[in-house]
Amino acid sequence: MFVAILGPAPAALATNAPVDGDRLSSMLVFFFIALLIVGPFGYRRIRSVLRERRELLGAGAGPTHGGSGADSATIPAASSSDDLAPVIETIHRFAEDLVPGAADIVELPAVPTVGGRVADPAVVVALVEDAARRSGLEISWDDGERRRARVRRPQ
Repeated sequence: MFVAILGPAPAALATNAPVDGDRLSSMLVFFFIALLIVGPFGYRRIRSVLRERRELLGAGAGPTHGGSGADSATIPAASSSDDLAPVIETIHRFAEDLVPGAADIVELPAVPTVGGRVADPAVVVALVEDAARRSGLEISWDDGERRRARVRRPQ
């Protein structure tokens, strides 16, 4: 059926002739040229990904090779007391304990962390508001910096 549509196969495709030496050598030359062009980029990219993974896992506690250490001075050190998980648990506990119409204050840590990493303030606000909403509580912020939240059980 395909022969009727496409016609007879070209002679080069019909034979199972091996690739001749000239074609193979030119293919190898082009492969090595491409490897020389792409290789350095791939090497640097793989190293940067591995460096990021080491830092995320905690193996890169100090400055990386060639670094000045200025990065660690700009980010405050996170402690276990700065974790946001206890704040979320407190909100859930307030949801169980508060009577309708009652309110209480939730204090956020000075440098909130999520999973041991310093969290962006917008992420912290979103997580706290989401926890309050899921618990059926109303939330309002007492200060402009969003460090104190008032949670209230609606009547």
